[in-house]
Amino acid sequence: MAPSRSDFSEQKKKAIVSAARDVFHNQGFQASSVDAIAASAGVSKRTIYKHFPSKENLFIASVCQSYTDLRGDYHITFDPEQSAEAQLSQIAVDEMHFMLSPQSLAYTRSLVAELVHAPSLGENFEAQQSCLCSELSDWMEQADTHGLLCIPNITIATTQFIALIKGSSMWPALLQNKRFSEAELQTLAEHHATLFVRSYAPQED
Repeated sequence: MAPSRSDFSEQKKKAIVSAARDVFHNQGFQASSVDAIAASAGVSKRTIYKHFPSKENLFIASVCQSYTDLRGDYHITFDPEQSAEAQLSQIAVDEMHFMLSPQSLAYTRSLVAELVHAPSLGENFEAQQSCLCSELSDWMEQADTHGLLCIPNITIATTQFIALIKGSSMWPALLQNKRFSEAELQTLAEHHATLFVRSYAPQED
């Protein structure tokens, strides 16, 4: 059966993002042109703007796709039979492993470097990143529903937990070239989980 028009459009979009990722990686955001990306993807500029309203949106889409590819089949899942602290500790370890991988650090460095020259990318990136936080938000909602935690604002709680992880691992790795042993990561994860659970523990009657 021949692919539908929507399937063909999605294939073009993926080809554009893939080409953009290569061009941005080789030339940087400022030096890259939509013409170069269109030529690399084998499409017209009009086709690119049909899917992405600006070069900024395309850059963020390429970075987010890179992160998604790196995560692979990893998903955050909720287990009602396991304590919130144990689950959060494992989530923190897994997330730190991902954030500290050489590929992830390389993409993050690239993004931070471009933000210096184009601060507007930050707003777009945060908007795109919100979808990457959805699994953790879902976990928070289920933990609240099952009574393991009492979380009045899921969005704030999700942001707080991610900030704990990034602040103790990713940023030191980026800014100070810090290297972490497995034992150090486990200690950090347990500390973050304990702190978070204490902050959102259900109130006893």
